Amino acid sequence: MEQKPGYEQNDLISRILKLSPFRIAVLYAVAGWLWIAFSDAALGMLVHDPEAMTRIAIVKGWVYVAVTALILYLLILRFERTSLERESGYRALLEQAADGIIITDQDANCLTVNASACAMLGYTEAEFLRLNFRDLILPDDLSATPLRYDEIRSGRTVL
Repeated sequence: MEQKPGYEQNDLISRILKLSPFRIAVLYAVAGWLWIAFSDAALGMLVHDPEAMTRIAIVKGWVYVAVTALILYLLILRFERTSLERESGYRALLEQAADGIIITDQDANCLTVNASACAMLGYTEAEFLRLNFRDLILPDDLSATPLRYDEIRSGRTVL
């Protein structure tokens, strides 16, 4: 299979952009250290005038800032695109489900609801988003079988 020009570079960028935050921070620190160490050593060998060395060191610092800002921009852009794609996929899955799905926060406040849940329970999405999940359960049922959010938060399976 023939590769498009620049594919190798895009593949490398994709692999770099998939690194964990810790690895990215370590790479940044190593790259910064190498840049400073080697560029200062090279500058010391090539330039002997202290005033010229200062001017070049300032430019060298700005180049480093510009390059790392570009890399940071690419990382943020990639994260944003990935997040939007993932959100779009989850939204499509939520809306296509025949089952009623209600997503709540840790305090049982409704955050997201699909059309099936709205149709089943007779609320609009806007009405749902003003509700707490407890509002959907009869008080007698809630006292007989309380919500078990603490167990869910601890990672236990609740049926």
